[in-house]
Amino acid sequence: ELCMKKILILVLALFSAQAFAVYVEAGLGVGGASTSADGESFGDYCEGCSSFAVNVGVRVGGPVMDNLFIAGELSGTGDRYFDKGGYVQFNSYIFGPSVAYYPLKQLHLSASLGFAWSRNSSSMPVRFLNGTGFGGTATVAYHIGDHNGTLLGARFAATSVTLEKSKVSLSTVSFAFFVSFVHM
Repeated sequence: ELCMKKILILVLALFSAQAFAVYVEAGLGVGGASTSADGESFGDYCEGCSSFAVNVGVRVGGPVMDNLFIAGELSGTGDRYFDKGGYVQFNSYIFGPSVAYYPLKQLHLSASLGFAWSRNSSSMPVRFLNGTGFGGTATVAYHIGDHNGTLLGARFAATSVTLEKSKVSLSTVSFAFFVSFVHM
């Protein structure tokens, strides 16, 4: 929560600096994800559970060339498994450098790699602690508009963290369709 406030302040400060060339992207996506602990899929453990994933993200940076942007990215994936008995929520976050490239005027390609952490919760008797590790994203999108516009696309995200105390390896992989606002 504190990190999100700092990013919001940074975005507002960058928007107020009229002479500074800035790249800002923020969006929301919906899709599917799979979470596994030490290679065992949680979906196999929670037979009969339904699941869905939500992906959110923000990037702030600047141009290197007309069609190449370097940015810092903070993104997250929420992977929820649920049934009548309750839910298990796996939240994975990534913070690190990102590159956005436009090989064609409307074609957006981007990738990031960085520090990852998880914050997990459950109303079921199973408990997963929080952890840290690494993660990355890859995005392909269609850019509608010129400098201020909308991205419609697909994002792949993956994280691998080691949980506190238990040292269990927790991996989350997601694929989401998203909409983002972009200013460049």
